[in-house]
Amino acid sequence: MKHGLTNLITDLLMKKAKESKKGEEGEVYLSPLIAVLGIVTFIPFAILAILAFCKKEALFICLAACILPSLGLSMIIGYINCRIRYNEEGFAARNFLGIRRRFTYDQITGIRRNSHETYLYVGKHRYMIDEIAIGGNDFLSYARDRYRMATGKPVPNIRPSEKDLFRGNIKTPGLFVGVYMVVFLMILGMTIFFACSTMLPSSPENTEEQTVSFVSCELREDRLCLNSGDGKLYMISFVDEVFDSASICRVCYEGKNLTVYSDKLRDRDCWEIKAIYQGETEILSFEETTRLHRQEYWPLILLVGSFCLLWLAYVIASIVVGRNIHKYSRKTVKKFFGEEYVNWCK
Repeated sequence: MKHGLTNLITDLLMKKAKESKKGEEGEVYLSPLIAVLGIVTFIPFAILAILAFCKKEALFICLAACILPSLGLSMIIGYINCRIRYNEEGFAARNFLGIRRRFTYDQITGIRRNSHETYLYVGKHRYMIDEIAIGGNDFLSYARDRYRMATGKPVPNIRPSEKDLFRGNIKTPGLFVGVYMVVFLMILGMTIFFACSTMLPSSPENTEEQTVSFVSCELREDRLCLNSGDGKLYMISFVDEVFDSASICRVCYEGKNLTVYSDKLRDRDCWEIKAIYQGETEILSFEETTRLHRQEYWPLILLVGSFCLLWLAYVIASIVVGRNIHKYSRKTVKKFFGEEYVNWCK
């Protein structure tokens, strides 16, 4: 593989964002496609997050639902705020938070060019000009020329810091760290969302109450199916050998009105029973159906959660290889980092 998993993700994210057209003269800004991607990512997931809060879902579900819209929001904010305006006298740079600072060209202290971005250093401040930024190359060329005119020297080139995560061996450490974090948060969010949505106990507050009279009861594999007098199908899922199916069927055949708490299944024309009461008498408890549900879904939660561990293992391995590229073969290094990302001659 020429690229590792991280390279593949980053290349896919940036491929469509590159534009060949020139931007407004004297201005550097991100491609409008970044804003479009941000809006497309933000709106649907923001709606889901709002619905989670409105339905008063568990805190973990609400937090997980906020992760994906926050990614889209960061793209929108980056497009709006991350801009540079320049002229003969100097340039004004605005960072992600919208803080704007103005400099003259002779205040530039260094420049560092990586595979997909260039960093311009002005004292303690650092500004990134991404390869997908419109007008970025024009600004960098202009800034170099103005610096040389002001100082009589070229802009100093700054080498990657030896203290960074990859010991200066990787040209774009920030990009890889960002992808590591984004992918991990997405997997973690999905795991938390899946766990909370499947493991939350049922209650009268999150189920629908109905008065039902059943006319038949039949055990089909691991589901106890009950038919009501009005032709509706109800079921109790994932019943095991401990579950008292006979008692449920006996009460159903009596033909009396029962209070049933259930959820309408989206993919089937039937209802999932969570509890049954005959007057004040509890026939089937919420605790029992919750036990059956959790018993069924624990293996799936562990499977989804294992992707977090696999990703962490991949990240740790890539960091070890990236910090010690000369201890591994080029073939091994390129499984985690593309050829163009590595400082082979460092």
